[in-house]
Amino acid sequence: MKTGLFSIMIEPPPRNKVLEFFIESRELDFGFGDVAKSINMNKTTCWTAFKSLEKVKYIIKSRKLCNKQLWKLNQKEDNVKLFIDLFNAKMKLELMNNGRAR
Repeated sequence: MKTGLFSIMIEPPPRNKVLEFFIESRELDFGFGDVAKSINMNKTTCWTAFKSLEKVKYIIKSRKLCNKQLWKLNQKEDNVKLFIDLFNAKMKLELMNNGRAR
């Protein structure tokens, strides 16, 4: 399957999976190992995605808990705001479509 324009815009799939996880849980913070386990991703791949998302300021370090670094979605970043709006619109569309199917 050819990579679509949207996928090109928001980068490779491992990074998308991590970003989507944070968007879904946008009010919480997580350790990277917990994220990797939750989305069933190899820790090395997950760490690469974390560093990439941190570089563009989509996720930020929030606090340390028992020597474990926690991260959260940077909701002040303009692109993150757009991704949240897109995610919310897609969820609303899915709910509307599933309601019609019944």
